[in-house]
Amino acid sequence: MIIIMSFLKLTKQKQFRKGDNMNVDINSPTSTSSTSSTSSTSSTNVSIRSSTTSEVSTNCSIGEEHDVIDHDEIDLPIYMKARPEEMFCEAITKRKKFAVVVSQMDTILIPNVGDILNMTNNVSTISWIGGSRSWNKVYEKDIKSSNCRIHETNTLTNASVNVIGNYDIFVMHNGDVNSFKSLLTNINDKVIKLKNELNKGNNYTFKVEYPKGAFNSINVAKLNMCTISPCKSVMLTMTTTKSRTRSGSPQSTQSPTFEDKLLVYIEIGFVKDLRVEFMRDNLIMSLNSSNSLNSSKSLNSLISLNSLNYLNGYGLIMFSMLIDQSRVKEKGLDVDLYRDNLIKCYLKSHKTHSVFIDKIIQLYQGSFPHNIPFYQENLSKLYIDNIFRHHQELADSKTNLKEQITIVVIEALRPMINTCILLIQQVLNAKINESYGAYIVMVGGDAMRRYEPNITITNDIDTKIFYNGNNTKKFLELILSCTILCTKLLEYTTVYDVKKSYSYKPSANIRHNSYSKTNATSLNKSYRISWESIKTSNGADLDEKTLNSKGNNLFRPRFIEESDSFPVNLFSIDMCVPIEVNIENQIYTSKLTIPVLDIVVQKKIPTQNKKDDITFMDLNPKIQSSPIKFPNASLSFLIKDLEKTYSNEDTSCARFLNLKNEKDRIRLETLRQKQSETSPYHNTELNTIFRAFNKVHAFTKKCNEGCDLPAVINVYRKQMKYKMATNKRKRIYKHKLPFSINYIKEIPSSKCSEFDWITTIYNNIQFDFITRPIGGKRKNIKNKIK
Repeated sequence: MIIIMSFLKLTKQKQFRKGDNMNVDINSPTSTSSTSSTSSTSSTNVSIRSSTTSEVSTNCSIGEEHDVIDHDEIDLPIYMKARPEEMFCEAITKRKKFAVVVSQMDTILIPNVGDILNMTNNVSTISWIGGSRSWNKVYEKDIKSSNCRIHETNTLTNASVNVIGNYDIFVMHNGDVNSFKSLLTNINDKVIKLKNELNKGNNYTFKVEYPKGAFNSINVAKLNMCTISPCKSVMLTMTTTKSRTRSGSPQSTQSPTFEDKLLVYIEIGFVKDLRVEFMRDNLIMSLNSSNSLNSSKSLNSLISLNSLNYLNGYGLIMFSMLIDQSRVKEKGLDVDLYRDNLIKCYLKSHKTHSVFIDKIIQLYQGSFPHNIPFYQENLSKLYIDNIFRHHQELADSKTNLKEQITIVVIEALRPMINTCILLIQQVLNAKINESYGAYIVMVGGDAMRRYEPNITITNDIDTKIFYNGNNTKKFLELILSCTILCTKLLEYTTVYDVKKSYSYKPSANIRHNSYSKTNATSLNKSYRISWESIKTSNGADLDEKTLNSKGNNLFRPRFIEESDSFPVNLFSIDMCVPIEVNIENQIYTSKLTIPVLDIVVQKKIPTQNKKDDITFMDLNPKIQSSPIKFPNASLSFLIKDLEKTYSNEDTSCARFLNLKNEKDRIRLETLRQKQSETSPYHNTELNTIFRAFNKVHAFTKKCNEGCDLPAVINVYRKQMKYKMATNKRKRIYKHKLPFSINYIKEIPSSKCSEFDWITTIYNNIQFDFITRPIGGKRKNIKNKIK
């Protein structure tokens, strides 16, 4: 399975070490001409020289004496000095060891996989191998001979493309229901046969699993959506056999150990009227064929004994663009990022990037019937992704339109988000909540901008809440309620403004470019990207009836619980921004989801002190009589936070995976410089708050349908609690409500205990200090809040 390739999220990284020049460095996330370390004594020598796993090096130490370290790196945290390939050495080593083990099973795997592919390639069915094996074949056939050839020192790219592990097999069927059921039975028999053959060995135990439900229970109308279509799936996993000596102690073995490691994954899709022959002619290549990105083989040449069919370059990119799930946790490194860079390098060198993507869109239209439910959604994904890529290409990778939209959104919402932070601060300071010893602090890039405005840009606003660890369940309930409240406050104070757009019209020399190989490409089409800009409102003209008429909420709450796979409790508020692309009067729509506020909840360490963590700053504009100050992280807190992050391998890896390591390095150096100044600068312009509404409008306004907003907020909380309870029974720890109002209405309210909004939250908010009264006397809302 492959993930969508997002060129728009890539940021330029500097090399961590000095080295020789290369023609192409695709080990760097965005560059196509850079430098790379070529030291023969690299501490990440994990190359496979034979079929024995003992020769896969496990030397993954960081900061060896022979490494060349710049003088200004000496005082940096250890993992901030590391090269990316050093950070992911262990993951690379595991991938290579697994690749060796799989290769040793190929005498059994290849004939059986060949049987499955031969059986599933006919007039109504098509199949192929995807994943790392297809990437490797495309590289060998089309890219290796170009100037984007992977250099042996480009460890990460090499591990992502040339280290091939499990078999990902995709089957698509366009027959009737009975033939689909028969196909599932035949595939299942082949997989069980393969399992039995593999189980004759001594080192591993193999088992068959059905992620989408057993094959004997089939309702094609209710098939779950898989990678590319509604499907059933089957997987073969392997676990190391724990052999023991006569004394009962575990027997030592040189074989790598695996637990439920995926060896073979087969996805069998059902798509009525799928154009099988068109797909076979345009998206598939055979192991023994000579076709490249632009050629293919017919059915007869593919159904030879044990011929293995792979996706070609078009097929790989098409299905990659349709998937939006991260596989970083599964793989240990972002293999999709480096594969993406490889293709980007190749296409840029041939000046065919947008032409290539537009060709993929044509192939999608030719492969899938236009009346299937997911056709239009996927077509919109492809078109919009293509337009964003083309915009990036025209700007020579210097601008990112999605990022620009995000920045504008955050700045428009800043006053209300700041107000929400102050509301939470007051709730935590209230006497009723004193036992938690809790406080909120602005952290991250936005906090740093208050000391150095040019240190970064703001893509989201990050905060942390520290508490003493007492009564965690009840405290998280309080923060959840505050998050729900802020979500609705943002909803009731944000409205659409004028629609903004970016337009493109091809010039004459582009319209007749010589390298355009398709009849219609995005380069010779006019298009316009439009999105809804927003502004804040005092909420006086908003009511539940008006809000429901939109069909979708602009904001939703999200909560990720602390678990084995996530180290903290994280509350977030997301915003949905509709995106529309008009390509010569054909409209394609999508949505950009932006996390506008993150609230991390952590237990304090014994030595932690609120006075040390926070620098309280004036609001904007400054109010002389107001005791309310903005809780920004202190310089020392921000510096220590970065140093702590890069002193821990796990947290460092997370920053490397998100491509934030070089940005963090610059931030740390800048903050240290600011700390050395006698009187550090405080930029209070960012501390704007929303003064256009008051307590009456926020919490007592009557809706046209006879409800009041506090009651709406209370129901919203109960629906979130219901989702959480339902998810936890399934061992899901990520909870969120949908944007769609119709979907929200379908969610029952949890039968949980009532939350005391008045005593715990409302009575503790000092509106007089942070709002400008709209008029009228303060109303008694005691009986209006349910």
